[in-house]
Amino acid sequence: MRRTHNALFLSGLTIYAVSFFLVAVNDSVPAGQAIRGFSCAYLAFLSWFSPSNMERGHAFEYMRIAYICLMTSGLINPLFLLYAVNPRPIFKRLLLCIIPSCWIVFYYEGFMPREGHVLWILGMLLVLFSDKSEPQRVAVMVAK
Repeated sequence: MRRTHNALFLSGLTIYAVSFFLVAVNDSVPAGQAIRGFSCAYLAFLSWFSPSNMERGHAFEYMRIAYICLMTSGLINPLFLLYAVNPRPIFKRLLLCIIPSCWIVFYYEGFMPREGHVLWILGMLLVLFSDKSEPQRVAVMVAK
């Protein structure tokens, strides 16, 4: 059983890593720009360091929910890597709660999710539910 959990965990990490090199989103416009996963992750993480986006006159002024979701999305990858190194149930719950924030950003920006995004989610779910963080129960045999 333990071997299966480790295989799921490693498969999930591999899928997660590969997803960064695939196209994550497309503009909804026909023949729109394809954006790779590492660019999406970088831009979402960068939103934490560019507070000027909330200044008057910026497009996000009227889309505060989208901006908050963008900032929340920027936390997913660091939090996931923290979970992979130090699996704690609170990290798992937080990740499951904030993953949908990406979809709100996609809606506001007119992005269409592609294979990179799907594999990114799949990789994280495999790691989160590989039960690597669950303590292994050892059956105690009672000698008669």
